[in-house]
Amino acid sequence: MGGRFLAASFYAPRPVEQDVFLDALGVVGEQWGPLPRVFTHVQALSDHTCATLRFSQNAFLELRTAHEPDDAVPLAQDAGLPFARFFRAAAVRAGCEVAFLVTHPHQSDGDWLDLRYWMMIARDADSLAAERFGLLYLDDDMVFDWDAPRLDGRSVLPGGPGLTFFAGTGWARWYGAAGRPSIHFRREQHAALRSECPGAEGADARLPDPAGSAA
Repeated sequence: MGGRFLAASFYAPRPVEQDVFLDALGVVGEQWGPLPRVFTHVQALSDHTCATLRFSQNAFLELRTAHEPDDAVPLAQDAGLPFARFFRAAAVRAGCEVAFLVTHPHQSDGDWLDLRYWMMIARDADSLAAERFGLLYLDDDMVFDWDAPRLDGRSVLPGGPGLTFFAGTGWARWYGAAGRPSIHFRREQHAALRSECPGAEGADARLPDPAGSAA
């Protein structure tokens, strides 16, 4: 275990120097909030500066091992709630228009992310929402006059600025309609993760550098 990666991508609508961007996002060395061994990539795109942070799927799942996959888990009791707030605060500090967290390993691939950049260029909030990212932040300008779809089946992070919402509700709020992360946990696998990953540092000790597989 430890070889799968997830990612968070942040899109600022202006040129930003790499160190300034990462500092605003709260990256300190290889640590990003509660997540260790984070790999960073900053690039200038046609309309934005994009920072993509890749991290171990195990480290992310470690944040929520207090919950069982069948638990309803109200948002206020979600053990990942502090990280959700940290994610939004990072996007706001960095002046991002859009930021999202992907919670299935195939979504952290560079090509997968590149194919969705048109949504940022077009400022297409509907298409971004339809992707059901694990967590999606849209700034105030993106949601101004947006005829937002009904979000009854999705948890919304209270407060602002902007609008931040999840892929679903309950235990699966971070994963969407599939209701499970891509490794398809069963109860016994979930329990095994707890015993095998008592701390994120140990879980990430074998992480390979993803640069060769995901730009």
